[in-house]
Amino acid sequence: MQLLSFGYKNGTPASVDFMFDARCLPNPHWVSELRRPQRRDAPVAAFLEGTPETQEWFAMCATTCAAGYPASACRIAPISPLPSACTGGQHRSVYLVERLGRELRGEFEPLSVKHRDLGI
Repeated sequence: MQLLSFGYKNGTPASVDFMFDARCLPNPHWVSELRRPQRRDAPVAAFLEGTPETQEWFAMCATTCAAGYPASACRIAPISPLPSACTGGQHRSVYLVERLGRELRGEFEPLSVKHRDLGI
């Protein structure tokens, strides 16, 4: 399984069947001290984790992954990347993909995490 973060402003990946839209979460971009730090840094994660809507959204995403992408199916045939998107692909989608990667590692192997708009 590949988890992929990206920003809508840079275009939607062509080969995806389903995606999590993280634009409903609070946007760290509008908090001046969180705009420029590395998007995978603890202050951005702490900001997002401190909101009830993020916790609810993450629980829904994790449940959807477990129900919609059984680990056995991932081993049998390749599936399209499972992306998370936000406006710029710098904060919310990156956080969500990183957290999903930590949560799902071990259940889905091989599992990779890619951040298209961070270049990693």
